[in-house]
Amino acid sequence: MVLLGASGAARAAAFALVNAGVSHLVIANRTLARAESLVADLRPATSGQTPHLAALALEEDDPVLVAVVGDCTLLINATSVGWKNDETPLPAGVLVTPGTLVYDMVYRRTRLLQEAEAQGARTLDGLGMLLHQGALGFARWTGREAPIAVMRAAMGMATL
Repeated sequence: MVLLGASGAARAAAFALVNAGVSHLVIANRTLARAESLVADLRPATSGQTPHLAALALEEDDPVLVAVVGDCTLLINATSVGWKNDETPLPAGVLVTPGTLVYDMVYRRTRLLQEAEAQGARTLDGLGMLLHQGALGFARWTGREAPIAVMRAAMGMATL
């Protein structure tokens, strides 16, 4: 699995993946030191597991980045790249393979997702995450179970 980013959202995803028992996780970030810091913070959370954890810089023409993205089964974008503009966090020349699931935490169909689909990957945007964040907030604020079906319909989301 490859996780793009080392911010708070990436940190939450990384800890969730480690807690779920992921065997390989590569964290790629524009600043290598931040990716390395997140990897170091994850090591104590492995609690007896021995996942392979690695940090990479998101750089053009990095053959290691090209290889790990090309071999991954799950690619998660937890960066802000693509949030406002028609940009992608992957450097030019880094391609996903058919069958890879590309998940972008951004709440819309981004350029990353469009390019991944064109390469034969499966894609998922962050609308489901937004829905469940809202449901959790609703439940905490009101003390009642969130009306997820109503919320999903209001967002124009099909049932999963």
